[in-house]
Amino acid sequence: MNKMKSGLWLSLSIAATLAVPPALAQSATQLGDTMANFAKCQNQSIGHSEHLMADRIEAKLAQSPALTPEMRTIWLAEIKALRAVTPDSPYKAPDPKNSQRYFLGLTEKEQQSIQTMHARFTQENNVACEKKYGGMTRFSPGSDQSGQKKYEKDLASNMQTPIDIATIPITALASPFPKTIEEQHAERHAQQQARMAQQHAAGAAANQGIVAKVTACQQKLQGLRLSIMADLMQKNMAASTGLSAKDKADYEADIRSVREAAAAGQQTFASADPANPNRAMMRLSLQDQMAMSTEFGTQYAQKMAACQAQ
Repeated sequence: MNKMKSGLWLSLSIAATLAVPPALAQSATQLGDTMANFAKCQNQSIGHSEHLMADRIEAKLAQSPALTPEMRTIWLAEIKALRAVTPDSPYKAPDPKNSQRYFLGLTEKEQQSIQTMHARFTQENNVACEKKYGGMTRFSPGSDQSGQKKYEKDLASNMQTPIDIATIPITALASPFPKTIEEQHAERHAQQQARMAQQHAAGAAANQGIVAKVTACQQKLQGLRLSIMADLMQKNMAASTGLSAKDKADYEADIRSVREAAAAGQQTFASADPANPNRAMMRLSLQDQMAMSTEFGTQYAQKMAACQAQ
């Protein structure tokens, strides 16, 4: 009985295998080949970032005359190892004990730039691979390809904007030997001191500018009190009745002397009547003088703020 069952299952399996349509078998073969090609296509981005780093370190090496021959030999070995990276050949550090020494030759900005440039290259390569090999619908003749096309369009529209490393000035290479703890502390301390000095200088320059602007605004407003005083005197004269021609002329002379002093930016004025130096002030009552002080405080604050905002 068992032998009969085994023979039956074997017959059915053979029949099922023989019954697979040739078109389906061909599609399955194409799918396998395409998936392999797709993976190989995407692997083209392997080594791109290493080559960018090699280019940058080589450019910096040309600008590093202070390096010793020993140091130059080390950097040349790092450049060679980075250039040797391919999809089929991973990075092999010249010094296995210091496998990421090449990062010592790149600043933070350079590393960031290379990272963004590699990301963009990888994205562009991925889109190109999708257009060649992506999507399962390509193996079904006559099927709707719109989904794959939309996917490719979305990939293309969401690409990262890279930071071109050519925009970063090339500086000399540092020593390829790792710094000691003491050297790192000393370097950080020097950087901190430099930042503090820079901030202090910037603050001092800003303060000088503020002081200079405040002084200039104060000079513009030196005659403000006398100008307000002259306006009050003018108002009082206009409200006075029964003034004789001489009284009116004296009043106008007092107003004129105050206005001229105000226009000249002076804080005091010369009396129009030397024999009576207080005559102009007597034109104002105590209430007028209090009002003048209040108005001066209000206008001075407003005009100073407007002047400093310019």
